Amino acid sequence: METKVYISTPYPGNTAEDIERLITDPLEDRLRNVSNVVEIISTSQEDYAIITVEFDEEITVEQAKQNVKDEVDSEKASEDWPTFNGAKVEPNVFDLNFSEEVPIMNINFTGDYPVERLKEFAEYLQDEIEDLP
Repeated sequence: METKVYISTPYPGNTAEDIERLITDPLEDRLRNVSNVVEIISTSQEDYAIITVEFDEEITVEQAKQNVKDEVDSEKASEDWPTFNGAKVEPNVFDLNFSEEVPIMNINFTGDYPVERLKEFAEYLQDEIEDLP
């Protein structure tokens, strides 16, 4: 079984280059210190970063996830970490346990609207999706 931990970080209103410079690169640098890491793969796109950290079989998913979370929290605590709407940008650290067969969908909203309006659209869509059978 593969041990992979994911870090997804939304940061609205930023180019892929800024996402890479402000979010992805600092997290990757920090994650290189984690033991048992086999590979780190990242994607930086407009408004969003996703990093996949693959571990060897010597470590449990729970321990790998905790190690990643510790490093992410340390990086987030640095004075250089970006803020959005007055709060620190919040990376989400998670693993995918396919034995649970829980489908996951990320939806990103972009457009020529203020962030508050995009948030309203997103919350409306969330309510609609949650009402689906």
